Amino acid sequence: MENELNVYATKLTINKIYYECPFCYTSSSGYSHNTNLTKNGKIIKSRKPTIHHHGNCASRSSDPYKNRKTIRSSHCLYSDGRSVNIIINDATIRA
Repeated sequence: MENELNVYATKLTINKIYYECPFCYTSSSGYSHNTNLTKNGKIIKSRKPTIHHHGNCASRSSDPYKNRKTIRSSHCLYSDGRSVNIIINDATIRA
């Protein structure tokens, strides 16, 4: 579906799933931006990809840490209402 976006979970806990947003960056002062570039196209090193999180609905199942794909609506200001397919795989950190 073209209105969905695939992202990979970076961290998984019993209650939350974390992933780096491909649309927004957070400055060292905590402000959200839709780019990590200056007007001249240079990278602003202090802006890092924003980490979003969603609830781990599998926390009540027999194995909340299993590899899977879960679909969530995005809370990101810059995602244009796209749904997010969060992919949990072997590279996802379990905590």
